[in-house]
Amino acid sequence: MQPQKLAKNDQKQERSDEQDAPEPLKEILVALALSVVIIALRFFLDWGVSDFYAFFDGFLGIFR
Repeated sequence: MQPQKLAKNDQKQERSDEQDAPEPLKEILVALALSVVIIALRFFLDWGVSDFYAFFDGFLGIFR
């Protein structure tokens, strides 16, 4: 009976490892979101408020 208990515990451990594994797509999306925020902050700090809004208004105008 002891080996069966160990086998069950190993299976439980494997399942918990699978559940704790990070999702690659989620990591990629978070990295992209952070890079967009950093780039936006750089533009905001370098250009000032009016140029920042003008840039994004023109950029979003492409999709209208």
